[in-house]
Formats: sequence, structure tokens, C-alpha cells
Amino acid sequence: MHASDVIVQEGELPRCPYCRMFTCAVGKKHFATNTCRTQAARVMERERVARQAMKANNIVFYVNNDSIETGSEYKYLGRILSADDKDDAAVSYNIKKASNAWFGMYRILSADGANAHVMARFYLAIIQAKLLFGSETWVLSQKALERFHARYITRRHIRRLPDNSWLYPPTNEVLDQCGLSPITTYIAKRKTT
Repeated sequence: MHASDVIVQEGELPRCPYCRMFTCAVGKKHFATNTCRTQAARVMERERVARQAMKANNIVFYVNNDSIETGSEYKYLGRILSADDKDDAAVSYNIKKASNAWFGMYRILSADGANAHVMARFYLAIIQAKLLFGSETWVLSQKALERFHARYITRRHIRRLPDNSWLYPPTNEVLDQCGLSPITTYIAKRKTT
């Protein structure tokens, strides 16, 4: 591919064929910049990894002349691993396990009249172990962190009042009342220990 192969649509800057950036200076002068060379190296590496993944997906294994089914996710030592090396499946699995455990624990604690601080101690001791299992190796996207906050902070403290209106106390206020820190604090602690 040469710089002369650039296609320009009306009202659009040309795209460099090497770094794939939109720029008004496509050509040898642009390619000589560190920005273009660095980005071009990243593009080439992404394409190489994508080609390797395509090859790996096409490999078929046989046992006694029968092909073995391949999957994109599998469970290993209690943790969900995925072929794309993302932790979204592990996060979803842990949230589901922790939700089930908390539902049973919450029923018992609320029936006994436990206060928020006592419930928080049970949450830290039992539920968080299930929720953050394997988090030492997670690389979490902003979307995954938002799921944690939505599931375990935001939705849990919204309450219906007797007049059928809803109470939405601030998250920081609820965390202070329970003596808890944000979930990102516990994830960071697990990564350093």
C-alpha cells in the first residue's frame, strides 16, 4: 500500500495507510513523524494478533478420530477464562454467585434485625470473597467497574417509602453508614497482596 492509494471522500481528511489516522499531511513527511510510526507499529501488532487468533480458532483437535468441541469460555479452578482474554465473563459469573449468596444472607440478617454495620461485616467476610475471587489478575474496563457499582452499591440502598415514593441516598453516605469503602479500594487491595 502506498500513500498514493489514499481515498478521500468529500469533507473528510485523508487517512494515512500506515497509521490509519486522519491527517492533512499524508505522505513521506507524515510517515517520518514518531506519532505515525508508533501508531503504525500498534496497527501492525493488532493485525498480527488478529491473524493469530483466526488461525487458532480454525484448529480442530481429535481424540479417537472424533473432533473435540471448542469453546470460547471455560471454567478453570473456579474461575471463568475466555478465549479473547477478557474478564467480563469472570465478572458476570462472580456477580451472579455473590448475588445468590447475599440474597440468602440478607434474608437471615434482616429477619434477625441486624443493623447496617453488622450486615457490612458479613458482606466483607463472606460475599466479597465470592465477588472478588480472581480479581488479582483482572484488567477491568470502566463498564465492568460500573456494573460492580450498579449491582452492589447503587441498587442495594434504594428504598421505597410508606408514601410509595423512593429514597435515593447518596452512595458515599451509605458507604460511610456501613463502614465500607468503594469497591475499587478492595480490588486494589487484592492486587497488592
